[in-house]
Order: sequence, then structure tokens, then C-alpha cells
Amino acid sequence: MVKKFLIIIIFFPSLAVISAEHKVPFAIGEWRPYTGENLENYGMASEIITAACDAVDLVPEYSFYPWRRAELYVEQGKSFATFPFADVPERKENFYFSNVIVSSSISVLKYKKNKKTLNFIFKQVKDFSGYNIGTTIGSLRITAPLKNDKINYEETDNFDLSLLKLQAGRIDFIIDNEVVMIDSIRRIFPENTDDFEILDRDFVSAVNYKIMVSKKYPGSINLLKQFNSGLEIIRKNGTLRQIYRKYGIDH
Repeated sequence: MVKKFLIIIIFFPSLAVISAEHKVPFAIGEWRPYTGENLENYGMASEIITAACDAVDLVPEYSFYPWRRAELYVEQGKSFATFPFADVPERKENFYFSNVIVSSSISVLKYKKNKKTLNFIFKQVKDFSGYNIGTTIGSLRITAPLKNDKINYEETDNFDLSLLKLQAGRIDFIIDNEVVMIDSIRRIFPENTDDFEILDRDFVSAVNYKIMVSKKYPGSINLLKQFNSGLEIIRKNGTLRQIYRKYGIDH
């Protein structure tokens, strides 16, 4: 019996590796610089997910969709997870959440040439009454309080579209992730970055973004435990910090 076992290992050296690896499907959308189909390594958040998966022999497979469809596929169990999402009570019935992959503030952006917002001062959510707000689809940390105070808002599937609307005067403010704001302004209006202003007061001072995991995907609980283990490994060995520095994120 021992000889037969040894023969299998000698003639099929890759068998153990193949069986150990587990392909895991992720459904995500465009939210530069965190995710992007045409970005290096599919963006900063994707690079973190890939590193964490590699540490525990998981093989991530990324598919890009409009954000609502990506979330739906995860909810239905067609994909294991999506990211980056904030852990909010409204989603806990249908999803699990990982440990934190990255943190950032949610800020308020205005276009300086919009006379309507020239003297605006933000102290509370109700201050946005009478203004049109833009944000990205799926941002419940933003839309829930706006909805509670009956503030007009519209969502887009791509932050760049919101920025163009802001510059054209179709919306008055954008409320979204500050890192996403800065990236978009520098790409789309590189010569006119001073025309935009991020307000001093954050909408939310710190948001922890995670992977949002399907409760219906086969073996999702065990896969989530593996992913969290991988995330802890890259946190301890410095890989996570290297990725943050690569993208200019101070953690």
C-alpha cells in the first residue's frame, strides 16, 4: 500500500496542489480605484482580496457587472461575494461580512462654480434639503439617512457619471467615498481640480469596507473563515500595508 501511494505522488506531483486550490467567484462593479475591469490587478480592493485568497490557496475569479446585478447574484448564491461594501444592518439578513479590508471617510463634494451651493454649510443631513445629491448605487450608509430626512438623491452605477453631472449643474453635491472622489477628479478634470471642493465636515468620518458574502453560496461560511485567515496573514506579514502604500492610502 505504501509503494502504491508513493507511485501516485511521483507521477502526479500537481494533484495535491490542484485539489487544495478552490476557485471562488466574485461579482463586482466599477468603483475606481478600489475596483475596475481595466485597472492593474482589477484595482486596490481586488488586489487585497487576491493576496488574502492566495495566502490560503483560494483562487478568486472576478466578474464585472452593474452594481445592482452584482449584489443580486451574490444574494442568489450565484457568486460567493462582492466588495467593497459597508457592514450595515439592512444587509445582514441576506449576507455575511468579512473582516475589514480597507477604511475611508464618506465626504461631500461640491462644484465651486455652482452659485447655489456657494455659501453652503453642512452641519446635519437636513441641511441638504432643497438640493439634489448624487451617489453610487448600493451606498446604504449614504442613502438611508438621506431617505430618512426626505432628501432628493440620485444614484449612478459609476462615480465618474456623478462627477460629470456635478460639473454640468445637474446635481448640487456628491456624497461618496473620499478616495473615489479624488481619483475621479484627477482623471477627468486634471487641469481643473481646483474647481471642486471637498467639504471639511465628513458625512461619515470612517467607514470599514468588507467583502459581502452570500448566505446561499455552497460552503460560504467556511470560505469566509478561510478568507479572514488569509486577510490576517497578509496583515501580519506586511503585504496589506504594502498594498495600501502602493495606492497612497494611510492606514
